[in-house]
Amino acid sequence: PDPTRATELARLGPDNTRGIWPDLSLISCWGDGFARFSLDSIGARFPGVAIQPKGLIATEAFVTLPYRGTHPLAVRSHFFEFLDTRGTSHLAHELEEWRTYSVVVTTGGGLYRYKLGDLVEVTGFLGRTPCLRFLEREGAVSDRFGEKLSEGFVGSAIRRTLDRLGLQPAFAMLAPEEENGSTRYTLFLETSEPPPERAADLMEEALRENPHYRYCVDLGQLQPAQVFH
Repeated sequence: PDPTRATELARLGPDNTRGIWPDLSLISCWGDGFARFSLDSIGARFPGVAIQPKGLIATEAFVTLPYRGTHPLAVRSHFFEFLDTRGTSHLAHELEEWRTYSVVVTTGGGLYRYKLGDLVEVTGFLGRTPCLRFLEREGAVSDRFGEKLSEGFVGSAIRRTLDRLGLQPAFAMLAPEEENGSTRYTLFLETSEPPPERAADLMEEALRENPHYRYCVDLGQLQPAQVFH
């Protein structure tokens, strides 16, 4: 429908993001949890464009909003409660910095004490309002033989491994695989070049910080981790 624009785009090519969107000044996207892996690559593809992590927004509730480089709780949107690791409920003004909580909301739309299933960490305060960072989905645990690998732990282990390798993959995922009657966890990586040979050893080292996983490997229930490029 627009031959002139089609010709212009063909001339620019798909990697010339500044030419395609000359007025683009801000990208709002997910930036916590596993989405943190992609922030650097997005910034590299859109030089000079500000990247703004959204914070925590769910279908059921608007939990945090981006403001001055942090994500304060949206205290005027809903009524919030926060469950600590013992299941004790806390209100917003009772939260402690660097503690982890599960989010519970009561909304004007009719949800009453609805548990979102999201775990957050208090990163500080804006005045008296707590600022939160999404960590992981609650209860997302892989447990074939008692290894109890949670989403948050695995994400941290992958990030530490990639940092030690100096890699910024386009895609990374850890998943259990069964082969010839044995089970092991495989780190799937999408990178332009094959990862170093020590990648599997570093991934295994990071996973063994979980005592349950270490015990399963030492018993032979799980084989050491491997990497698939």
